[in-house]
Amino acid sequence: MTPSDPCENTNSTNGNQRNELRRTLQWSEKGCDEALEVENKRYEKYMAEEKRNWDQLRQELTKYKGDLRTSDFQLAKGLDISRQPVIDFMAGTREDLPIYRANLIRLWDFLTAPEKMEKLGKRLSKEATKNRERLRKEGPDRLLRLAGFLPRSQSLTVDGEPLKDKKIYRIVSRLSSFWIPDKNLWSIEEAILNAILKEVPSQENALFSEKLICVEAAKNWLEERYKNAPPRRIRKILSLINTYARAGKTNFEETELFELYQSVTENEILRNPDDHHIRIRVIDCEFKNLTFLLDDFAQDNKFKPIVEEIEKSGFRLEQEIGILQEFSKFNPNEQKSLGLNPVKEAVITWRMGKDISTFSWRYSSIAPHIENMLVALAHGLGYPSLKLCGLAVRALGKRANSLARISVSLTDNNSQKTYNGLWVDQNTITCLLQAVVVAFESWLSETMSDTTNYPNLCKKNAKVLHKLHQARKLLNDYQIDDYSIQDSENEIKIDGANKCLEEVIDTITDLRISLLQESILIQQCYEERLERHEHMAKLMQIRSAHIQGIITQAAKFLHGESYQAGISNAYVPIALLYAAENMIYNFFSGNKKFLYGKLWRTPLKDISYYKEQLRKYILKDKNNNLFDFDLHLCISEIFGNLGRLDLYFCNEEEDRNHLVEAIDNFLVAVYFSSKIGNRHRVAHWLTHVSRTYSRLSNQDQATKYAAFAEKLVNFQISPRDQPEYREALMAEVNLAWGERCLIENKFKEAIEYFIKSLSGALYLKFARLIADSLYGIGKAAKIAYEEQSEDKFEKYFSLWRKKLEDNLDTNIQKMPDKNIYEQIINFLKKIEQDADWNSISEDFKNESIKIWHNWANAMANAANEEHPVERDIKSGVFLKSLT
Repeated sequence: MTPSDPCENTNSTNGNQRNELRRTLQWSEKGCDEALEVENKRYEKYMAEEKRNWDQLRQELTKYKGDLRTSDFQLAKGLDISRQPVIDFMAGTREDLPIYRANLIRLWDFLTAPEKMEKLGKRLSKEATKNRERLRKEGPDRLLRLAGFLPRSQSLTVDGEPLKDKKIYRIVSRLSSFWIPDKNLWSIEEAILNAILKEVPSQENALFSEKLICVEAAKNWLEERYKNAPPRRIRKILSLINTYARAGKTNFEETELFELYQSVTENEILRNPDDHHIRIRVIDCEFKNLTFLLDDFAQDNKFKPIVEEIEKSGFRLEQEIGILQEFSKFNPNEQKSLGLNPVKEAVITWRMGKDISTFSWRYSSIAPHIENMLVALAHGLGYPSLKLCGLAVRALGKRANSLARISVSLTDNNSQKTYNGLWVDQNTITCLLQAVVVAFESWLSETMSDTTNYPNLCKKNAKVLHKLHQARKLLNDYQIDDYSIQDSENEIKIDGANKCLEEVIDTITDLRISLLQESILIQQCYEERLERHEHMAKLMQIRSAHIQGIITQAAKFLHGESYQAGISNAYVPIALLYAAENMIYNFFSGNKKFLYGKLWRTPLKDISYYKEQLRKYILKDKNNNLFDFDLHLCISEIFGNLGRLDLYFCNEEEDRNHLVEAIDNFLVAVYFSSKIGNRHRVAHWLTHVSRTYSRLSNQDQATKYAAFAEKLVNFQISPRDQPEYREALMAEVNLAWGERCLIENKFKEAIEYFIKSLSGALYLKFARLIADSLYGIGKAAKIAYEEQSEDKFEKYFSLWRKKLEDNLDTNIQKMPDKNIYEQIINFLKKIEQDADWNSISEDFKNESIKIWHNWANAMANAANEEHPVERDIKSGVFLKSLT
């Protein structure tokens, strides 16, 4: 039969389409060349795919030779071809083999048939025999799939029955043609699937009815409709129905049952049975707004102006660096910017294979919830080159608890291949995640020859992320060492931040060793994220060392290889966090060039420099994923530490403007800390604002900010916390109140606040706060001496003497740097009860000086190195009020 002219107009209704086709076929010579070039590229793509299949087959046969103790001769005999093509193919001098699908099945049978192994007898080792028996049980599907053939378990059937109409073969043939690229196949498939069920419930002769049926009827419906289906498949679906019933879904529509069956059936095809160990099951996904609105804590009118100032400073910076460029026309006085783009967190809970242990992934940014969820999944699974290119969601009923069918398509940017995932479930969010997981598993099975170690790597990566998150929270709460909480009548021991960080570093080291043994693909999956996690862990170790006053340890982390790698290779937020910690290191170690020269105000290190760095980072990509947790964290730390340096080193009247700038920097730090939900850090920076206003002799503002910080800290305190810890959390607030009292020379109130601050700082092992509290007591005692107070210091100190000494004696063995704390213990124990105010003033100031002096000496390797703060204390200008 002669095929008809495709351009012949046999049907007038299709005339326009045929004319369009005729015009398309009338190519110019240039058009022919372009078409040939396109065809050549397409041919090259398919040849590359075929080459990959042959390479995979070669790897599998090489594995056979080792595991099954076979030879090229036996491979050739099993494939029923001559020996030389096999020898050349295995040596890599030949690209393919003259075989068909049946040859591979014959090879599998030849190597694993019991009668064949019996003939070999003792020539086979026990291990080889065991491997052959296992391969016999698994079947030839893996061998067929690696070579690019359809597995035996995947025949073209519908509901377990042979295809009933040759027209279906026609559709299959056309969909398999090279005219339809992979990226377009998914949309065609979705159109077909949706057409099957389109408006079905409204049709009188519909295959499915809309009526609800109970659980038992649903089970009967499935068993009657799918009599020829494998029993295992039916049991799985019935188990799912029971699960939904336990969750409260007691009625089903027939459409739901049909799609549930199809989902199970199609996933048996989509998921490689050989890779059952990498089955990931998404259990739950939770969303949380990390940003807390300070306005919620400002119900008292006296705090509302404070919140407005905070939001104005933060909003202005967001506009300057480009985070809120699209909102630039908004008036910050009318628009609450904290609520414009809150930082949202997605936490995915999952388990692997038959392991009942659960793990979690998380990601936070200002992007929408769904995007955060998908980024968390991508980072957790570790697929660097896959992008979501298709998503279809279809509700399978009209009720709130109806099932939904979700299908996704992922494209590999490297190979341009597309991988599909399908899932049916009641929870749309977890259903979407599971569909992505199915597509990812297909990619992983195809691109990796051995996925045995992937589950362990995936779990360890999740452990790193979990411990890092836990350590960050503990560090922010000043829970640096192991501690305990009260639960009913029991005391629960909990690891501190330092121990969690050590576990993170150890796990990353172990993972790196494991990754070196894996393929380049696996290294690409996790190496970049692990590097960022490692930098973040070391940054937290640096901050922990700074809090505890272990300057030598901070120097080790900052000036080692990790610091240099962090500056040169890490993405901008990590590089800026290193810069922020380096500022504090220069401050604590007494870097004279940095402090005397006030280098944080120079063009290459001032606030304008950091704004420009942030602006460049943000402008390079408008993707909202850039505005993540790390970005907000680095902004708060950079601006807060710039303000801190001005707070401590503005000692002249002409420095007043710098103190005003410091307040704005602190407000920016407050704003961005609140965006990521770090409430203790918010209170930390608020106390610095209060202290700066005290230096400017602004009593009213110093009072308001100290009171606001106190309110936030009180809100964070939990009844489960130890009483000593609750009091200690108020240490910085008490320091701010003490400095506020000094403005009016209220030495009695100031001394009480400073003693409370000292007690809390000693409990938290907060070295700088200890030094500031000691100095504050010295200043207050000086005022008492000048006013010739008849009271004795013991009157204020006696209530705290026993508590301080007991606290120190109990915790001395846990102290990170015993020299500092033993020195303070001995000092406090030697204070005489009848000591006069002048000697108290000098003794406490000198004790504060020793801390700064020891830090400077430790880093200068000298005995008499003077710290700039030491000099300022001696000259009486340190933290003085500028009137």
